[in-house]
Amino acid sequence: MKKHLLLLLLLFSFLIVHPQIQSLDSGLVAYYPMNGKGTDGSNHRKHGPLHSAKAVVDRNGTPRAATQFVQGKGIYKRGLWAPVDINPSTYPVLTIAAWIKTDKTYGHKDLIANGDKEYCRGMVIDKDDGEYHWSANCGKDGILYGPLVTTEWVFMAVLYDQPNQAVRMIVNNQVFASPGKMGKGSEILTIGNFEGVVDEVRIYDRLLSIPELEYLFEGAITVDTDEFPIKERVDYRKKREEAKLAELRDNPVRRTSESKFRVYAQANSSNIQSYLNDGDTITIITLDEDWAKVSYSGDKIGYISNSTLYENTYPADGSGLAFTLKYTLRNLFKFTSLRSWIIVIVCAVLLFFAFRYFYRIEGFFWRFGNHQQGAMGASRSDPDAYKTPFLRRFFTYYRFRWWPLTIGIIGALTLLVAGIWDSSELEWYFSEGFNILPVGFDRPIHWFLYAVTLIILLMTCVMILESFVVGGWKGGSLRVIFMLVFNLLAFLVFFYLFFVFIVIGAIIFGITLFSGAFSRDRYYYYD
Repeated sequence: MKKHLLLLLLLFSFLIVHPQIQSLDSGLVAYYPMNGKGTDGSNHRKHGPLHSAKAVVDRNGTPRAATQFVQGKGIYKRGLWAPVDINPSTYPVLTIAAWIKTDKTYGHKDLIANGDKEYCRGMVIDKDDGEYHWSANCGKDGILYGPLVTTEWVFMAVLYDQPNQAVRMIVNNQVFASPGKMGKGSEILTIGNFEGVVDEVRIYDRLLSIPELEYLFEGAITVDTDEFPIKERVDYRKKREEAKLAELRDNPVRRTSESKFRVYAQANSSNIQSYLNDGDTITIITLDEDWAKVSYSGDKIGYISNSTLYENTYPADGSGLAFTLKYTLRNLFKFTSLRSWIIVIVCAVLLFFAFRYFYRIEGFFWRFGNHQQGAMGASRSDPDAYKTPFLRRFFTYYRFRWWPLTIGIIGALTLLVAGIWDSSELEWYFSEGFNILPVGFDRPIHWFLYAVTLIILLMTCVMILESFVVGGWKGGSLRVIFMLVFNLLAFLVFFYLFFVFIVIGAIIFGITLFSGAFSRDRYYYYD
């Protein structure tokens, strides 16, 4: 009786220390005991074939309780080919945990992965600074390196959080962290494509906690645990879509803003039921994720896509002129819109004349400044009466007149380059990431944007200072307004201009490749 009470007390104490271990079956996608078979021990029956493998003793000395993989011959190499799709599209968050022992501590090895590239999810052995490390793939962010590889048993766990673009790796008692934006790999997970032993492979569709990982590790995780928490990154595109739906729900009675406004007979249909005129009224009855059921022209019922409602209608009690202005600004960088190109052409004409008559405009602002060097009533022969003010030595009439014009051009080039580089990180940076102090930057694009932002801010501050030095308060204020408008025009025009150059360059490059390949086929050789 006392023995049973002691066991119950020990179990109760263990549950207090590890309050979350009872949920280890929650979210379990697959569990491979690796006892010489490819059997899935979970309820999902994701059994897979074994290649070049045999049952061996596990880390605790239990016979036939782990699987050793050796070099195979023929078409099959080695590994357990598990039918588990661990791609981000299937499981946005994922945890892979296993016990691993390698026979060789050199050479790249894909231990458990759904491909042999960095953008594939998985734990690997990889080389860094001349040494091989227990590591994890991190997609566009490269490799997350852990401790040096040995031939001893190690507990490894890799946690992927695609929405927050983060990767965490546990190797025995230590935590390692990295950003990670993963790509798509194979829909088959390969376990053991190396010479070594694997045991107790678990795959979860959620992120395990430290107590849960400690339970699997059978020990405490104590090193760098402050690296484990993942900061939530807001999905601004999803948030924007939710805001659009909220606006439609809050204002169900709406007016159309274009002629030949189409109403469809069914959702996801191409059959047009009716055409409405500009200014006609519609009422939203129900909304789903993509389509709205509406009533119009009395008791008629039809369907309109949410995107069309948001972009081409406005609240019935709102202003059509205000909506047109808002719509124009919202779609200013929409390359497929004819209206946007017309606006850019008009801005280009204004920019041309501003360039052409810039020195005359600049002279107008200078007239506001008091540039009389002599003191009132002082003799012009007195050299002390004609000392140039300190700041005017730097901002003279014939120097630095052109440089403020480059602020908008630099901004346009930066936005286009960053958009091509990584549009989601660009959106994150300007929505949340920018700080005067570079906090939370973990990608090269963040530092690039930060450096250019500081340069633009510095140039803008100098431009404002220059304006007030040369034009006084009145002329300086007018010059600041003019320069800001001028640079906004330059930003918009040069953004489209750079885009056109890139498109033309891509077309020329494609034609060159195509013509080169075609011309090679037309060469004939004669003996």
